[in-house]
Amino acid sequence: MLKTFEKLWAMVMLAFGCGAFGLLLVGPTTNLNRMAPEGNNFALAVNVGFHLIASLFYVVHARKLALVITRVPWLFALVFYAGLSTVWSQDPYLTFRRSLILLATTIFGVYFGSRFELKEQIQILAWALLLALVASAGLAIVAPSLGVESGAHLGNWRGLFTQKNVLGRIAVLAILAFVFWRPSYRPLRYFAISFAIIVLGMTRSSTGFLAMMALAMVIPLFRLIRTKPMLLVPIAILLLAVGVTLGSILLFNADVVLAVLGRNSTLTGRTELWHACLVSITKRPVLGYGFDAFWLGMTGESALVNTSVHWLVPTAHNGALDLLLSLGAVGLGLFLFAYSLCVRKSFQFYLRHESHLRAWPLAYLAFFFLYNVTEVTEMEQNSIFMMLFAALAATVTSGACQMETNDNEYLETIEDLYPPTSDLEADRIYLSQ
Repeated sequence: MLKTFEKLWAMVMLAFGCGAFGLLLVGPTTNLNRMAPEGNNFALAVNVGFHLIASLFYVVHARKLALVITRVPWLFALVFYAGLSTVWSQDPYLTFRRSLILLATTIFGVYFGSRFELKEQIQILAWALLLALVASAGLAIVAPSLGVESGAHLGNWRGLFTQKNVLGRIAVLAILAFVFWRPSYRPLRYFAISFAIIVLGMTRSSTGFLAMMALAMVIPLFRLIRTKPMLLVPIAILLLAVGVTLGSILLFNADVVLAVLGRNSTLTGRTELWHACLVSITKRPVLGYGFDAFWLGMTGESALVNTSVHWLVPTAHNGALDLLLSLGAVGLGLFLFAYSLCVRKSFQFYLRHESHLRAWPLAYLAFFFLYNVTEVTEMEQNSIFMMLFAALAATVTSGACQMETNDNEYLETIEDLYPPTSDLEADRIYLSQ
């Protein structure tokens, strides 16, 4: 009974993290998925309430959660560094509050990754995203004044979310999750994939379409990891040749490609924004302006960026630049170290399994990387992307934990936890329940 309730609450937390309540809490805005409670007492109460309820489960599983946290010190070093930036932040109080929420977000992710087996994680995630997409479609059809964009993006669906690109990003994540989902009623999976593609189409998100196409090409390449060494060289040469050919075609026909995607040579103003961000970065290159404290509208350094690009900017629309602005070169270095560790451990995880679920960590990391090129998905408070990143870290690193039972203390190796078998049980994560 307890675990059933935990699954339901995890589903609600993931829906909260993907921004499904954003329209209700902060209204239509271009501040993508920030769910910022500043100036909104109701939003603040909801933020605190969600994390307080989740903390009750942390208390119940405190021993196991603490054990798994010790396995991912590099992840929490990044989070604590964000909190430390309060010292030099251009808005210390804002950085302190948001870093606490980031810590709560990360702890939930670690709890989610350590409490539920990978199969359960995908199931919970799939249901949360499917319900969010169905509700978004319903709102767009029944109440278009709320669920459909106006102005420059007239007619594009945003559903329950604050902006059409947010819904597009969630639709791509949903498609990815549905590919790995295996519900007991098989047609439900095919319906979910088809429905998510339709919703993505209704958002008309060019970034979403490009990310979906890139993932469709990248995920099959994971199988090359197990390719015999003698075949890797000719395959690598072939892939390199194809990549160079496609790159040349795109480069010499950039204007045509961008026109098809509804973009111009500045990527809808992004290149101008990135240049302005680089100017601000040079002023504080090492430590940055404090976690989540750069974009303050027409206050502080962000006012110069807004004036330069002639629009009110919510983020740098690039994960690396946003981190440099917030946490400087040190913060970006810590994040790249954490990400690279996750990639390495995900490769090991892939090699230890035979089930289709073995590719999920690598697939999510690919999604995470692709969306950080033109958007920001890392180091966000109350973000499903940060939750899943932390859950993934817990999942792929908990294989060699020293577990304690009531009878004895023993070391479970990754070979014990993930035996090399073709049985679907190979991807179960055997942590004490």
